[in-house]
Amino acid sequence: LLKSRTEGAPSAEAKFRAAHTLTRPLYHPFVLRLIKHQRVLDIVEDILGPHFVCWSVHLFCKLPGDPTQQSWHQDAGFWPLSQSRALTLWIAFDDVDEANSSVMYVLGSHRLGRLIWQ
Repeated sequence: LLKSRTEGAPSAEAKFRAAHTLTRPLYHPFVLRLIKHQRVLDIVEDILGPHFVCWSVHLFCKLPGDPTQQSWHQDAGFWPLSQSRALTLWIAFDDVDEANSSVMYVLGSHRLGRLIWQ
């Protein structure tokens, strides 16, 4: 999936852009296996209960050397929902730490409601 998007890119910047966001992969066989994996289902069901819908998938790939940064944000602010009853599940496929783009969050910020994004 990634190789088909990045090979043939005319520059490093174009390669980073092509790899960064793989939109609408919901029906890709790998993604289907992942969202139906029992460990994933157990986590989601512990939070939302047994009745939920996976309505979107968004894959991000950050290649070594990619200078792209993601600003602080609340995912629910991007969703077309009047009141958020949704869940974002982040799965790292490589080891991550502060030096290589791990997810960071503000403890308790989920209790602040929707904040204005700048």
